[in-house]
Amino acid sequence: MKIRLLLIAAVLALFSSLGQAQAKKTKAAESAPAVSIPDLVLKGKIDDAVKLAVKTPLDAERALNSLMASADTQIALRKIPDAQATLDAAQKFMDACDKTGKVKDLPKAALKGRQLRLQGIVLSDNLDFTKALEVLNQALLVSKPAKDLALEAGIHNNLGYARQKVDSLDEAAHEFDTARKIAEDQKDDLRAGSYNFNLGTVFLDEEKFDAALAAFQRSAEQNKKAAQASLEARAILMQARVITKTDPKNAEITRLFQDAATRFEKLGDAANAGLSYFLLAGNAQANGDFRKTADLAEKALPFWTKTGNNLGLEECYKLLALMYNTLGELPKAEKYNKLANEIAVKK
Repeated sequence: MKIRLLLIAAVLALFSSLGQAQAKKTKAAESAPAVSIPDLVLKGKIDDAVKLAVKTPLDAERALNSLMASADTQIALRKIPDAQATLDAAQKFMDACDKTGKVKDLPKAALKGRQLRLQGIVLSDNLDFTKALEVLNQALLVSKPAKDLALEAGIHNNLGYARQKVDSLDEAAHEFDTARKIAEDQKDDLRAGSYNFNLGTVFLDEEKFDAALAAFQRSAEQNKKAAQASLEARAILMQARVITKTDPKNAEITRLFQDAATRFEKLGDAANAGLSYFLLAGNAQANGDFRKTADLAEKALPFWTKTGNNLGLEECYKLLALMYNTLGELPKAEKYNKLANEIAVKK
């Protein structure tokens, strides 16, 4: 009898442990995050994504909107191959949903507009600006029914860039201004900061200095909010460049150039750190402070040496040769004149 009771107790203990294990598995399964449709799509599991979409068709539209938003951000950050992969995956998912006949009202115009926009960007990157304008205008036309303001703003920005490259500066300014207003209305600092920077460059080319300075100031502030440190530093640098055109003796120039140089150094951007110091040296030269000019040009040298910027180095050597000659420090002047000539010979 005692043995029988022991066996029963053992069996009960076994069932208890099995029950606890099953409860743990169930709890783990319940706590595990559900795999989202966008995740499945990006992993290439289109069939699994479509099965979920068929169960809740509205989720298909949400998933495509999420994928398109990701592509927009990738484009804004100049991750073009990533954006292309995202849009390609979204297209495969949309096509598969269409085949089921059970998922309706998908954002086809918005996706097609983004594909055309990306094609236009690639054409601009390849310097085929005429074809880029053609494709981007098509993208804008296709996108209108979608009433997708983020997409429209992006296309206007890309149109502005292409028009700027074919010397249609007024038209470029109009496109960039349209893009930045849309982004600002949407409180989208990431894109507005970029669009304002582009607008500033056009106004600078047109010698509309007040408008350029205002655009770069907006860009710096928006990029600060969007945590885009590199573009914030570039916008600060450009503010200094604008002020040198209108008020070269303004003390704000030194502060802005130095601020930009410090930021670029922290970012490890040697090319722009060197440029900041060189432009600051040029401003000191214009104001007749030749010792300061030489000191600042010397600061630019290690950055451009690091990047192998021979064009910048040659100009820097020439400036240093001139300054040291003016200051009566002839050995230094000869040294830098020789270095400048060595680069010139290699061209």
